[in-house]
Amino acid sequence: MNWGWKIAIGYSIFVAGILSLVVVAYRQTDDLVSADYYAQEIQFQQRIDARGNSLSLQTPFAFEWVEDGRRLLLHFPDSLEQIQAELQLYRPSDASQDQRISLQPTSGQTEQLDLQSLSSGFWRVHLDWTSSGRAFYNETTLVIP
Repeated sequence: MNWGWKIAIGYSIFVAGILSLVVVAYRQTDDLVSADYYAQEIQFQQRIDARGNSLSLQTPFAFEWVEDGRRLLLHFPDSLEQIQAELQLYRPSDASQDQRISLQPTSGQTEQLDLQSLSSGFWRVHLDWTSSGRAFYNETTLVIP
């Protein structure tokens, strides 16, 4: 075999390798955290301020996972009034399972959410809530067996 054939075979292997990388890259999914990811990034300072408001409460907000009933308990502070909340359940591995739940608990109330419908695995829980015009934000993670 002369050097011309060796160059042709080497070039062919290189082209086949590049084409296979293109096919593999094309088949990858590019799910972002949310569809409006960039708009949320612009408003990130507001999220930081809301998290700071949550940390400054005398009686902190708390999440509690009840394993036996697959329930999530949300403990809101007693001192706040006119609470409006939105809970986002985010599944990093499958965006089609994401859920948003609107809540209007009273102050000091423990809100119970039945999560029997959620599939097993890792979940991120984001809670955006307001009380008397002041924004709050809390988050946690769940691993459902």
